[in-house]
Amino acid sequence: MNESQRFQQVAKNSFQSEDRQLNSLVQNGRVERLRKINQSIASKIEQDVISRDQRQVNKNNTKYLATWTYEHRVHMQNDWN
Repeated sequence: MNESQRFQQVAKNSFQSEDRQLNSLVQNGRVERLRKINQSIASKIEQDVISRDQRQVNKNNTKYLATWTYEHRVHMQNDWN
């Protein structure tokens, strides 16, 4: 193997190594982007569940307060009659 062939082989190996590194960086970037997207989706779902649960609690509290107010009013009317 003469010097020119050795230089071409070294350049080829160097290019392949750089190409592998670049592909690895690109792949890691894709994976990281997908991870961030999945985390944001999971966070949004969790926030929606918490919001729905809070609305349900508020609805139940309103319903229970209305029931208690009605029963209290009826009880007070019965006491006066």
